[in-house]
Amino acid sequence: MNPQIRYSEEQALLRAEARRWLDEHFPIARVRELAESEAGEDPSDWKQLAELGWLGLVVPESHGGAELGATDLAVLMEETGRRLLPSPLLPSALAALALVLDGSDAQRKRFLPAIAAGEIRAVYAGSASVWGASSADALIIPRGAGLEILERSSGGLETA
Repeated sequence: MNPQIRYSEEQALLRAEARRWLDEHFPIARVRELAESEAGEDPSDWKQLAELGWLGLVVPESHGGAELGATDLAVLMEETGRRLLPSPLLPSALAALALVLDGSDAQRKRFLPAIAAGEIRAVYAGSASVWGASSADALIIPRGAGLEILERSSGGLETA
C-alpha cells in the first residue's frame, strides 16, 4: 500500500506559483534554444531564481533564506523537472542543504547568504560527476563529518 503524500496549503501554493512562473518563462522553444546554446542556460535567469526565493528555499531565515523543508524542496524540484528548467538549481539547493546540515558556523555565515541572494553559485559535489560545476563559484564537498569548500576565486576550482 502506498500512502498518499499530503501537501500543506503553502506547498500547494508554491507548486502553483512555480508552475505558473516556469510555464511563462520557459516555454519548450526557449528550453530547446538554451539546450542548444554553448552555455546551456541564460545567466540572467539565476538572478530571477534568487528574487523568487528559490535559491534560498532551505536556507535559514537568519541567513537570508525562506527556511523551508525537504518537502517544499521536493515540490519545487518536481515542477522545475516538469518544465526542464535549464539551470543548476538542484545541485545549488543541495549545496545549501549540505551547509545547513553539516557546515561549520563560519561556512554557513559566509556562504548561505550569498547562495540565497544568487551572488555565488555553489553546487554540491557528492560524486565524480557534478552538474553545474562548470559555472560554479564553489564546490561543496562532503569530507568526513564536515564539508570542504573549493572556491574558483581562490584558485581551488578549475574547469577542465
